[in-house]
Amino acid sequence: MIGSLFAPLICYLAFWFQRTLKLLLLLICLLALIVAFFTVANYLTRKNPRRRTRDEVVAILSNFLERTGDAYDWDDFLTFPIADEELNLVRQRCLNFDPGSDEGRAQVRIELDSLAAKR
Repeated sequence: MIGSLFAPLICYLAFWFQRTLKLLLLLICLLALIVAFFTVANYLTRKNPRRRTRDEVVAILSNFLERTGDAYDWDDFLTFPIADEELNLVRQRCLNFDPGSDEGRAQVRIELDSLAAKR
């Protein structure tokens, strides 16, 4: 008698568990696909160091100060690391300058002068 009272409950719990397990497996697979997608996307879009010469960096800095050149030159210069360590340090220091202020432009001028002197 008692077994027959719990039979519908046991059937319902078994059905619920089976449905929940399927949903859980589906969510785990979906999460694995999302992680795989972002891992591949990160690998494909990683920032490789640019191979720039000292003359190219001098040209970018002087174009910035003279407000000539391509609109994205300065942004590209600041965004992408440079393979040459010394030039990359110049790039990193320029990241800390406010390009809109006179003080920031003076700092860029100092960097430009130091690079031009080492030619």
